[in-house]
Amino acid sequence: MNLPGIFSLWNQSKKFKEIIRIINGKSVNKILLSGLKDSARSFFIAALASKEEIKKSYLIITDAQENALKVYQDLDNFLNKSQNKEKNIFLFPSFDVLPYEDISSDPQIIQQRINILKHLSINDHNKKRIILIADIKALLPKLASPQKFKKTSWKLKVGDVLKKDNFLKILLDQNYRSVETVEEKSEFSSRGGIIDFFPVTSENPLRLELFGDQIESIRYFNLNTQRSILKLADYTLLPSRELIADGSSSYNYSTIFDYLPENLIVLQNEPELIKEKAEEFQKEVAGIYQKIEQDKRQLIFSPSSYFITNSEICDKLKSKKIINFTYFPEENKESVSGNQEEEKEYIREFVFEGQEISSYFGSLDLFAKDLEKWQKEKQHIIILVRNEGRAQRLGEILEERGVKRFTTGRMEEYAHLKSTIFISYGYLNYGFRLSNLKIVFIT
Repeated sequence: MNLPGIFSLWNQSKKFKEIIRIINGKSVNKILLSGLKDSARSFFIAALASKEEIKKSYLIITDAQENALKVYQDLDNFLNKSQNKEKNIFLFPSFDVLPYEDISSDPQIIQQRINILKHLSINDHNKKRIILIADIKALLPKLASPQKFKKTSWKLKVGDVLKKDNFLKILLDQNYRSVETVEEKSEFSSRGGIIDFFPVTSENPLRLELFGDQIESIRYFNLNTQRSILKLADYTLLPSRELIADGSSSYNYSTIFDYLPENLIVLQNEPELIKEKAEEFQKEVAGIYQKIEQDKRQLIFSPSSYFITNSEICDKLKSKKIINFTYFPEENKESVSGNQEEEKEYIREFVFEGQEISSYFGSLDLFAKDLEKWQKEKQHIIILVRNEGRAQRLGEILEERGVKRFTTGRMEEYAHLKSTIFISYGYLNYGFRLSNLKIVFIT
C-alpha cells in the first residue's frame, strides 16, 4: 500500500520498500541506517509509522533529553497534525534530580511520566499502536509492574461508597502531606465531609464531598479563589510514585519494557552516544552513593535498587527489531557488538544521502535563488511556515521575486506534482535535503 500525502515521496524509494519488507520478515533483526540526520530521520520514522502493514509500536531512544524533545516535536508535526489522528506520540522525560539529592524532581516531570505509565498500562497494544520517545536516562529507573500500577490506582465515582478514613490512609500511603489548606501537589486537607487533594498527575486540585459514606460530588477547584472549575462524574487517583516498594534490591521490579508490547520496533539515534551517556550516568550515581556511604551520613539504598544498567537494556533489546541511526556509515559498523561473523546474516545496512539545510536568516534573495536552482533540478520542495497567513504572505514574496509554480495547503493535501514548490503549515527543527529522493524541506 502506497503512502499518502507528504509521505508519498517515499513511495519511489527502493531502499524504503526493502526496509519495510525486512521489518515484516523474520530473518533480519537489526538494520543499520546512515546518512540521515535530525529532522530527516524524523521524516523517515514518520513515514515508517504511517505504513498500515506495520502493525507495531515504536520506542525511539536518544542520548539526551533535548534530542528526544526535538524528535517528539518533529513527529508531532508530521503525524498528529497532518493526519488528525488521536494522540499516540509520547515524550517520556528523564528525571532532573537523582534519588540521593535533597530536592524533589520537577512535578511536571513526575506528572508526565506517571500519566504515560497509566496510558501504557491500560492500552490495548493490538488495537492502538504508540510511539514512545525517551532519552536513555528516562529508561533506567526501575518501576512497579503494570499490574501493581493498576492495582494501586483508585477509581472514585459519584454515588459510590467511600469511607473517609480509608481514603485518607490511601493518601498518606501515597506520600501526600496533611495540611490546613492545599497549596501544592501531594497535599491534602480534610474538614467534615470535604476532602481537598492535589494529585501529582493533575493540573488542578480536587474537592471530594461526602454525604456519610457516599461520594456526593467530585470537582476541580481553583487554588486562588477556592471556587469550583469543573464537576466530574468520576476520577482515577493514580500512584504518586513509579516504584511502589520499600526500595530493597530484592523487590520484584519491572522496567519500561514491561509496559510496552513484545513486537516492538526500537530506533536508536546514535547508539554509541547512547551507550556513553548511560555509562556516564551510572558512574555519576555510583560516585554520589559511595561518597554518602563513606561519610556515613545516612543509610541509603544502592543504585541497583533504583536503576537498571545499560547492559540490562541491551538484553531487553535482543528480541526486538532494531534500527540504528548514525550519520556516518563507519560509526554504525562500530556499534555492532559481539561476533560480527555470527551476526552478519541478521544485519542489513542502508545508506541515504541526506544533507542539512541551514536557515536563511531573512536573506530572501538567496532563498529565492536556491528555490529556482532546485526547481531546475526537478526537486520536490516543501516549505513549512507557522500558519496559513504566513503561507499566503510567503507566496506573495515568492511571486515578487519571480518564483512561480507553487501551491499551498496542509501536509495531507500534498500532491506529487513535478517540480512544484509546496508551502504548508508546521514546524521542523531543521531543514534538510534528500538527494536520492529529490526532496528539499525548508523550515
